[in-house]
Amino acid sequence: MPLLALALASALLAALVATLLLTIPTLAQIEEPWNIVVVSEALTFARLTFIVALAHALILGLPLFFFLRSRHRLGIASCVLAGFLVGAVPFGVLDLISMFGVQSASTGGTPTTIINGLPTLAGWIEYAYAVSFTGLFGLAGGVTFWVVMRVFGQLAGEPNGTDAQPSKVRRGSWSIVSVAVVLTCAVFLLPSL
Repeated sequence: MPLLALALASALLAALVATLLLTIPTLAQIEEPWNIVVVSEALTFARLTFIVALAHALILGLPLFFFLRSRHRLGIASCVLAGFLVGAVPFGVLDLISMFGVQSASTGGTPTTIINGLPTLAGWIEYAYAVSFTGLFGLAGGVTFWVVMRVFGQLAGEPNGTDAQPSKVRRGSWSIVSVAVVLTCAVFLLPSL
């Protein structure tokens, strides 16, 4: 059981870091010259992203993991799909609620809602694109989670790490834990410096 707890903690942290790394292209779109203010704001954004991803992982991802594990359906496909859903569903629900609260809106001159508040086809396409985009963050987390759990040997039908090459599994496990903890500390401490 302690190996499972270590594996889960490592897999969750690694998935969060993978999700955080996907936000780097967003920073490339900053048109201002890089200075201390821009860097500080970027690091604060990274911290906020990390906290939101952590909430998604703990509230939705972890229960989903235990459910899939109890059903013996914990493979790459289920981790990828679960990760996508953990990333997409909360945003999709919030976006859907806000979409029906708007009387009229447009994107680039194309109306996305009509007068009585019902979305047009363009509105639904925009909604699907936005939800899919946020789901990709969860997908990256799901793949990373699966890889780390595989390294720890915690997936169904695999040795639990004590049967096959324990020193190699232990060394790889502690490497993942160390990197995840260092990156987590960096996310929380750098904006404060």
